[in-house]
Amino acid sequence: MTLPDWFLASQRASAHVAPAEIGAGRHPRVRWLRRALASLSRSWTLLLDEGGLAAQPGLLQVIDPRAKVLGLCAVILSVSIAPTVWAPLLACLLAGVLAILSRVPPSRLAPALVAALFAGLIVLPVTLSLFAPGEPLLALWPPGAAGAHEPAVSLTREGVFVALRFILRVAACTTLALLLATTSGSARLFRGLRALWVPRLAVMTLDLMVRYLAILLRAASELHLARISRTVGDVGSRADRRWVSTGVGALYRRTRIMAEQTYMGMIARGYTGESNAGRAGPLKPRDWLFMAAMWASALAIQLPR
Repeated sequence: MTLPDWFLASQRASAHVAPAEIGAGRHPRVRWLRRALASLSRSWTLLLDEGGLAAQPGLLQVIDPRAKVLGLCAVILSVSIAPTVWAPLLACLLAGVLAILSRVPPSRLAPALVAALFAGLIVLPVTLSLFAPGEPLLALWPPGAAGAHEPAVSLTREGVFVALRFILRVAACTTLALLLATTSGSARLFRGLRALWVPRLAVMTLDLMVRYLAILLRAASELHLARISRTVGDVGSRADRRWVSTGVGALYRRTRIMAEQTYMGMIARGYTGESNAGRAGPLKPRDWLFMAAMWASALAIQLPR
């Protein structure tokens, strides 16, 4: 189903309200609710408008989803097993070139930066000599330990290398996966996965996950809006914590019921787990050329530096 332009335009306008504007003249406790509502609305708009970017002209948009899956997954696999730091750096460069040629805005790739920062927090202890013994780079405790006195805790060259490689791997793989998703659209992507003999149960699970995510974001937005409309003055931090704990349970119950109703409605209308985006035709020469270029890039990443 294609949403009308006026609906998407109104959703974008309501989702891109500045934080200072949405909280002007209200209590700080109401401002954080409004910021949360704006964030949920923005996420819901991006999910509803997932096919908008896939319909725009660009390099990846004209490539068959089957070719993109085979090509980009080959690069992701090559980056994941490459032993050097140069491999994810080259993959990040390749992802940047593809994003520019496909006219993908940087905001759509922002989750890759968040994933890289989260990966950095996870792998941060590896940089310490307590977990990865090696050549000390910076003495942490006791400060200034050098020479014959080896520091008890320090940053090691081997630990920093492992952490940097892991962070770059996460950034490169996440960016390539986001490019695959944003330039294909869920319907075409799921159709391509089925054409590549991915089990129907797996594709159906992904399809229902996307639909449930839309229901979850919509229900959370309505819950926050109801809270804002009923908040007058300062209700206290204890009441806020009670509302959050109660809202999580209510949100789960509501979205679960809505998801079951949506699924039963889909079954009643003949849904069998197969994508109804049409049959996949033969690959075109440009698709084969793209796959060859991606496979060549995957092999080049494995070359020793």
